[in-house]
Amino acid sequence: MDDLGFFGLFGALAGFLALAALIVFAVSVVPLWLLFRKLGYPGWWSLIPFFNFFKLAEAAGRPGFWGLCGILGAIPVVGWIAALVVMFLINQDLARSFGKDPAWAILLTFLPWFGWLFLALGSDEYQGPAGPEPHHYKRAV
Repeated sequence: MDDLGFFGLFGALAGFLALAALIVFAVSVVPLWLLFRKLGYPGWWSLIPFFNFFKLAEAAGRPGFWGLCGILGAIPVVGWIAALVVMFLINQDLARSFGKDPAWAILLTFLPWFGWLFLALGSDEYQGPAGPEPHHYKRAV
């Protein structure tokens, strides 16, 4: 193969990868952007790393720093489990904030882009934070 054919193949491959990256970016950004708009936040806030999950945790009624639990994923095994548990709790409250069953947390945790898209495009309205403050846990008296 001559040099011109190699560079043509390389250019085609680079173009394909750029298109694939653009599609992945759109599939990742659009659902969260739409959800932020439904929450009453500017959509562009969804583009800011860490801050976007900070605001999602606040919208769910949890302290904002809970949204930063993704940083725990840097710790092998234990960090991943801790981050998954914390995100599940945030997603459970986020589902309640839209009047959904807490079982929606499974979808929001394991397939977040689909869950965000369903919440953003669905007919359910954001009802305010549904975290531990509005729903105090019952104590045995």
